[in-house]
Amino acid sequence: MGRGKTLTMPERAQVDLIVQLNMSVSLMSARIHCSRTLNDCYMSDPVAYGTSKSTGRARKLKQRDERNVARAVSNTMKSAEDVIQKNGGFTKY
Repeated sequence: MGRGKTLTMPERAQVDLIVQLNMSVSLMSARIHCSRTLNDCYMSDPVAYGTSKSTGRARKLKQRDERNVARAVSNTMKSAEDVIQKNGGFTKY
């Protein structure tokens, strides 16, 4: 699942100003046109906001297992079932 949009620098400045004016989070969300959760995440740690990267989906096979599959399949007439059985069933279907 993808990530939503993050606050731009002008939006962050607006949030900082609204926080200093002691306005509510719902009013802040209405003025900036973004969710309350987005504002809460920014206000909880403004310095670290937006620095984490999405690592993506976890791989089904480790690199070592991929090399083993490639080695087992290269220059042979083995079926997928033969490769799975020979290598201990490490592939997941």
